[in-house]
Amino acid sequence: MAGLEPWPDRPGEIASLLVVALHYSIDWDRSWVKDHLPRYWTTLLPERVRLAATRGQRDGLTGWWQLVCEDLVASPRTHAERREIHQLLCDHEPKAVLKVLREQGHFLVLRTRIVSQEVRQVREARAREVDAAQTGELVWEG
Repeated sequence: MAGLEPWPDRPGEIASLLVVALHYSIDWDRSWVKDHLPRYWTTLLPERVRLAATRGQRDGLTGWWQLVCEDLVASPRTHAERREIHQLLCDHEPKAVLKVLREQGHFLVLRTRIVSQEVRQVREARAREVDAAQTGELVWEG
């Protein structure tokens, strides 16, 4: 992931990628989460990840994904996102991934927050460059 050390084991890396995919799958126009943004990173997302991992144990990773997506009103937007999530959900160690989701939810969300902030900074820099190119201004990176 963007600028982060890889997780030391495969279940942790799969869990980490699933939480990032979940964050980017939330429908911010329709989800109730938009009304609770101050608590999103610190309470809501970690709790929802953990609760779904606890309740979804019987149905494996697909059960976790279904529960958390229904709760947060999330759905992957593109074919590439759906394909990546499908591959992650087909992991051969679902119990180990669920254990990481249950026990390391806050840490997974912290990693996701770091990634999303870095992605936002890159997008904002690109937008400034496009704006500058359209107006003929120079953009100085300082």
